[in-house]
Amino acid sequence: MRVVGVQVGPSVDDAVVVVLDWSLRTFRIDHVHPVVTDDELLALLRDPRTDVAGVTAPVGWPIATAQPSTADMTPEANDRRRVRIPSTTRVTDRWMLENVPSPRHGTGFGPVRFGAAALRTHDLLEQLPAFCVDRTGRNGKIVEARPQVALRAWKLPHSGYDLPGPDGRHLLQAAMSGMADGMGLTPDALGVTDADQFDALVAALVAGMARTGLTVPIPPEHVATAIVEGWTHLPVDDSLKSLIPASRRTAA
Repeated sequence: MRVVGVQVGPSVDDAVVVVLDWSLRTFRIDHVHPVVTDDELLALLRDPRTDVAGVTAPVGWPIATAQPSTADMTPEANDRRRVRIPSTTRVTDRWMLENVPSPRHGTGFGPVRFGAAALRTHDLLEQLPAFCVDRTGRNGKIVEARPQVALRAWKLPHSGYDLPGPDGRHLLQAAMSGMADGMGLTPDALGVTDADQFDALVAALVAGMARTGLTVPIPPEHVATAIVEGWTHLPVDDSLKSLIPASRRTAA
């Protein structure tokens, strides 16, 4: 199974992609692409060899808020951040805030911000064949995977690691070390070097987990809403320890 993780940036042609080869619960990091254009990303998602992709931006819009218009998706709107911000959160955002346990590390996370990255993701998904996009993440190729949610579920540092300067680098190293340790690896074995690449890797891992029974099912009462608004997939407890990186297996 080919699993892709996509860190969606706010501007056109600045996605970061990590590609994993995944078999059952064993995976190997295949490629890290620091800069991917929108055309390259769409080609990768349409490729029949790509089985599932975790994306870090919202894949749906709150039902209570008007859908984004094409005017919001112009380069000028993205560049100047002149985008409409919903005044409400999605059901999945509220559910995550209520149900994800707080770890010892980090300061928490708030409702997802609907800005240029969300609008850009909406535009990209509209260009994919319909069979690729199931906003619940249960079918199709797309799984919404917020790195902060996954890291918090894994009881790892989940905020501040994308900040510039030494504080951000320290938090990034702590998060990477915690993830690597949970899988029996060294941080260097993760194959990523900055916060965007790390987010793409987390998104890929969550997407793979969603296809192998390692994420929490959507509560039945929220499925109908998730079809429209999207759903953030939450890894189950100890899911990191359930994975077997190919490098660890080979070393054994």
